[in-house]
Amino acid sequence: MSTQLRRDPADVAAEHLSAGRVAEAQVLFEEVLRQQPAHARALCGLGSIALRRGEVDRGFELVSHAASLAPNDGFTIGNLAVAYMARDELPQAEDCSRRALDLESGSADLHANLATVLAARGDIENALVAQLHAVSLDPDSAIQHFNLANILIASGDPTAAAAEFSAAVELDPGHTGALNNLALLHKQAGRLDHARALLDEARLHDPLNPELLANQADLMLRTGQSEQALEQIRRAVSLAPRSPMLQNAYGAVLLELGRLDEAGKVLADAVRLAPEDMTIIFTLARLLRRRGQLDAAQTAIERIAATTQKHNGAADRFAAELLLLRGHYDEAWDRIAGTMAGRSEPFADLELGPEAELDGIAVRLVALDGAASLFAARCLPAMADRGVDITVVCPPMMAPLFEALPAVRTVLATAELNLQALAADGPPLLHLDALPLRLRITPDAPSPAWPLFPVDRAEATGAPDDTVGLWWEGPGPGLALLEALAGTEGAPLVSLQSGPPREAARPLLEVHGIEDRGGDIRDFGALAARIAALGRVVVPNGPVAHLAAAMGVETWVLVDRDGSWYWPGEAGPMPWYPNVRVFRQSADGSWSAAFEAIRQALAPDPPEAPQQEAPQS
Repeated sequence: MSTQLRRDPADVAAEHLSAGRVAEAQVLFEEVLRQQPAHARALCGLGSIALRRGEVDRGFELVSHAASLAPNDGFTIGNLAVAYMARDELPQAEDCSRRALDLESGSADLHANLATVLAARGDIENALVAQLHAVSLDPDSAIQHFNLANILIASGDPTAAAAEFSAAVELDPGHTGALNNLALLHKQAGRLDHARALLDEARLHDPLNPELLANQADLMLRTGQSEQALEQIRRAVSLAPRSPMLQNAYGAVLLELGRLDEAGKVLADAVRLAPEDMTIIFTLARLLRRRGQLDAAQTAIERIAATTQKHNGAADRFAAELLLLRGHYDEAWDRIAGTMAGRSEPFADLELGPEAELDGIAVRLVALDGAASLFAARCLPAMADRGVDITVVCPPMMAPLFEALPAVRTVLATAELNLQALAADGPPLLHLDALPLRLRITPDAPSPAWPLFPVDRAEATGAPDDTVGLWWEGPGPGLALLEALAGTEGAPLVSLQSGPPREAARPLLEVHGIEDRGGDIRDFGALAARIAALGRVVVPNGPVAHLAAAMGVETWVLVDRDGSWYWPGEAGPMPWYPNVRVFRQSADGSWSAAFEAIRQALAPDPPEAPQQEAPQS
């Protein structure tokens, strides 16, 4: 009768850890170390567990000790690379990854480790090469397809990433990481039902996974289930109370619910747990911005931009927005120019500064974004005054506006824009929306002819000066604006809205007797003619707000709670448009206070109380 040999407990523990059974793995690793205190794999295993729990210093100590005991073991050195990554010491991590591969060149896991390090260092191209090699070494590994998908996301190819996540799920239907990340891709694409189904499936396999709970909370928040979202994120935090990532997610939920004081406390706890975690600092900067503490938000975001590669693009964009909101225009333009450097766009690098000789130069300016293009149009008169021959390339619906500008010689209206084909032939191609950056404009330089799109009130028909035009399509309260203002006394309302939003509002317009003037509006020219007949307009932040403001019409703009550099400050005239008044969304996401402020502003002045005669003696 043969004797069954007992398996190495360290191997069994490693299998538990790979399957996510952390408690079981920890018990076995500790048992091994009680008998063999210098057991390198057991030390590595406990170090990996500590790193998973966010105990970076403890994890690094254990794995470093293991590497000193087994300096020629490729897998131990590979674990040391992971520990260096947790400390954000990326050069050391890359060095260890390459040493590990010298020792174990056929390991798919070690090639994947190198790919992860290279991606963290911003070398996505070589990271992709390393991870593709890992997949070729182990094509039936769900983990390797999962790793490849994550690098494809970093490379900007979400479609290929989704295919790799799906491949991982096909190989391992219970791969919660792949299910979770595939759900995130669907959520980003707006396919919330698909995302919900994938997260529900992931939780069937791992019902107490706090990361899954946190992502479900975010999905609930996006679909208006605010109380359920708060309950879910609190449950996630209770499962891992010392997780900085979950504390950050908790703070982000509170931030979106407008519970700013609570969010501040939670994020302060997260910072104490992980003072160098830039994701937490980013959320803290968002909180400070929403509180109106722009200087403090700037300090926080500059710390991110200065210390990490991971968030640099987003951090630089955020930093530039804050600089614009704070009125530091020159610094903001410099910052934006830095983020645009190296971008592969077919726009000419034509010097437009005040010292450049532009007389007789022909340029074609491409309008890509409605709001940005209408704002940038303020730069055109000054360019024409310097002798520039201007052609504007724009969508057909914007063409009538640019055709009405004396500064523009030619308008090329096109629904199908092919930048590469345009750039290949003809005068230099410039980005119209980027003119404020290229010309380094401030509120008073260059000074455009004002109003930019002048209106002839004598030709405006039909409306008294107190008539209020409403447009609600865009980033703002939507149809709720019309619902809130319907029946307001003191000013007759007319609807300017066109397209599908107009059709959706038609019953409400009929019930409240609001005149519908949007039926024949097909382009911005027709819209401008309607606006010209009004005393004021009420609109969300967007192209229609810029159109009305640039026409010189009194414009009331609804601005979301994060604010916009076009409409900074709390009160008083806006720096870019003297005829604009701003009404802001509340911190909790509601518009009710803004609606009430508009109703009060529209209401007629209360009648004066009649004077009483003094009693006669």
